[in-house]
Amino acid sequence: MNFKIAWKAFWAILRNQEKADAWNALQQTPALPSPQEQPAPSLPQTTSSDSDGALHLLNILQREDRLIDFLQEDLTPYSDDQVGAASHKVHDDCRSTLAKLFAIQPIRSEEESSTVEVPKDFDSRAIRITGRPTGTPPYQGVLIHRGWQATAVNLPQRNTSQNPNILCPAEIEVNPN
Repeated sequence: MNFKIAWKAFWAILRNQEKADAWNALQQTPALPSPQEQPAPSLPQTTSSDSDGALHLLNILQREDRLIDFLQEDLTPYSDDQVGAASHKVHDDCRSTLAKLFAIQPIRSEEESSTVEVPKDFDSRAIRITGRPTGTPPYQGVLIHRGWQATAVNLPQRNTSQNPNILCPAEIEVNPN
């Protein structure tokens, strides 16, 4: 639902200067003071193994590479050089973690922009046809993207006694008085 609202807002702001100005003014408004710290409400644990797997992967990418911290950070106060330096580090770390957890290979071996043939019995999950195809396959076209497939998965076992919704615990340093 939020995506739909954001999409409509994006196009409204893009097409209407008054709405763009109102959005800009809203962004300049100081944030409300935060309420007193309270324990986070407990979230219901998800029961879907698909959700658990996705949350487990996010947990790993946060723990190993600080991906969520990076993506949740407001980058506007930083220079392009600072963002670039941080991006390189996070990119390298995430790439390394993905290589440890998955064997990822391109679906097509040909170079992008080369002419390829799509066979009559192609797998529509592995090949997306774009453009304006007429008739039935086989088709001939230009490879826009080689695609990716996981040929092996090596995720560590998840601790099932812990709430899978917790991607990264809050960290509190306590100093002696």
